[in-house]
Amino acid sequence: MVSGASGVLRGLKFLALRIRSKVMKLPVILRPGEDGWIVAECPVIPGCISQGQTRQEALDNIREAIELCLETREEEASWTLPQRYEVVDVEFAA
Repeated sequence: MVSGASGVLRGLKFLALRIRSKVMKLPVILRPGEDGWIVAECPVIPGCISQGQTRQEALDNIREAIELCLETREEEASWTLPQRYEVVDVEFAA
């Protein structure tokens, strides 16, 4: 789902996380799941996805998932968090 020329994805939220006294802000995409739940995904962390019955529960759950992914990354060094990223709309004929 994308909005018009505003350049902002609908349902995209930026979660602020406090990691070792450092506040991080990461994008999160919210979308309806097939089962009526709300799916939350952090697109800059591979495989970081969660869900909740309500919007707030989905945000709480993805915040926890992000924190766990970041802890695992530090232990395994299997991926790196991008230092910079850009969220843009892509237009196409439907």
